[in-house]
Amino acid sequence: MEYLIPILLVVISLGCQKSDKPFYGIKTAIVEQHPGKKIMEMQCYVCHNPATPEENRIAPPMIAIKNHYKKNNISKENFVKEIQKFIKNPVVKNSKMPGAVKKFGLMPRQYFSESAIRQIAEYMYDNELERPVGFDENHKNIKGNGIIKVQIKNILRYSHNYINFLNGKFDFTYRNFYSFL
Repeated sequence: MEYLIPILLVVISLGCQKSDKPFYGIKTAIVEQHPGKKIMEMQCYVCHNPATPEENRIAPPMIAIKNHYKKNNISKENFVKEIQKFIKNPVVKNSKMPGAVKKFGLMPRQYFSESAIRQIAEYMYDNELERPVGFDENHKNIKGNGIIKVQIKNILRYSHNYINFLNGKFDFTYRNFYSFL
């Protein structure tokens, strides 16, 4: 017992000495949020919110917009210009999303400053955006020209059925009958 107190004092005094070894612990950093993200969440998410269930959406989620505008290795500057062009003048010819225009209609004109649009577009280009539930499963096989590809597929399928009908090879099952109409 008489040796316990001196041993504890030695251990405590050694533990209080300054170490020259670097600290490898986790440091918490205060990261300032990108201004484009703030604007996007406050303004764009009113209509383009990724948390909105698909059946209640009034506009495509921001990740879908990014995917349509960021194609063919487009540069950041051209991406920003294309986003700015559509937001300043939301008409069909400025859109890269004909399927979304058909489904949701054109976006109402927005009155953002050029710098605000640039910040939103730069944030979209440089960062991973939140994906809605089921987004990856619904969009993994879609590779551009969405509505046009679907229309061409339907025309080819229906014309094939019509040719088979004319040649007497058409099978009038329930499925084929309604795809023919």
